Amino acid sequence: MKPMLTEAQFEFLLSSQGQSALAGEVLADPLAAVKQLRKTLSAEQAAAVLTTKQVRSKAKSKFPEPLAGELYGTDTLLQQASSWRMARWAATRMKQLLGPAPVEDLCCGLGADALAMAREGLSVHCIDLSDTALRCAAANGAGEEMTFQQGRAEDITIASDAIVHIDPDRRATGKRVVKLADYSPGEGFLRHVVGHTAGGCMKLSPATDSGALDDWPDVRWAYISEGRTCRQLLICWGVLADMFAIDGDSGEPGEGCAIVLSGEMESPLAEILHATRGRQPRVPLDGLGYLIEPDPAVHAASAVDALAAKCNAARIHPKLDWLIAAAPAKTTMARNWQIIDECKGKLKDVQATLAKHNAGTVLVKPRGVRLDTDRLQKKLAGKGDQTLAVFWTQIDYKQRAYICRQ
Repeated sequence: MKPMLTEAQFEFLLSSQGQSALAGEVLADPLAAVKQLRKTLSAEQAAAVLTTKQVRSKAKSKFPEPLAGELYGTDTLLQQASSWRMARWAATRMKQLLGPAPVEDLCCGLGADALAMAREGLSVHCIDLSDTALRCAAANGAGEEMTFQQGRAEDITIASDAIVHIDPDRRATGKRVVKLADYSPGEGFLRHVVGHTAGGCMKLSPATDSGALDDWPDVRWAYISEGRTCRQLLICWGVLADMFAIDGDSGEPGEGCAIVLSGEMESPLAEILHATRGRQPRVPLDGLGYLIEPDPAVHAASAVDALAAKCNAARIHPKLDWLIAAAPAKTTMARNWQIIDECKGKLKDVQATLAKHNAGTVLVKPRGVRLDTDRLQKKLAGKGDQTLAVFWTQIDYKQRAYICRQ
């Protein structure tokens, strides 16, 4: 199936016949569904309907109803799109800082970010090289204050007083990339946008090393997590430099932070932690208590010590990002585990300790040691009714295991 929707296919989807086909039920098996649709539709029309229905089904994990059920896009565009929770949070912060300002949305994709901004009252000009993306964005943003232009971002004249939102393509070569030099538009253009506009924000891969931004002038950056997965590295500058501010303090240029999003998709909650706030001495604690497992965004932003200070905790060991505390951490930035025992990190010792605690399903969470977790989880599973986790690591050249329950 083609990874795009042609102009003819899109015109069909928006027609009464296309809308009727989209509203109907199709068989779950793709081949059977095509055969079903081909009874009344051409091959191209059937492909367009099936593509759209599959995208809408997958979109339910990223977008609320009715938006997911009305979305236009392709599988690739959906994968590249921000989740609605993330788009809504960013749009709300932009509106708070800008008011009803115009925004240039470069590389707009299927228009999720643009739609969120438009619904916040921002006037959005969407630009993308792909005609399929623009058709989808226009259909998804129907009725909103959004305009559209096809072209390369590098060829668009951007005023020096412009506010920019840009999501450069990380798959221009067909594979996901993480180096700024491999993005499209490339690093040179991205730097130019930051240095020659009034302000903006830019979405980068969460695997991109924030150290690559060290010589970018006056930018703030944050790793953003959702559902215990680090989703993106977001940078902001100029009049949007306060996107990540806490109590009016946006931190220093070049200082990173972690943001964890939660709550409803339409009204997301954000917890923000600056990496340099309240550094905690790396002193291990004795005795059992609670093992605090930082969110991936906290780890990516090097904010583990700041989290330790926030939670009155300390690292189990200076080289580990697991924390230990006397009480559970009241934060969305970590997962709490009650330590019920600990032992040497040898298989027989771990097995004996788990049996003592009536283990059933066992999760293995290694750090600093190479383990076949799938094999170990099967081997350690018992006949008990307790779901336990083994935090397995190496401390001072000796393996150690912490037996925990969530």
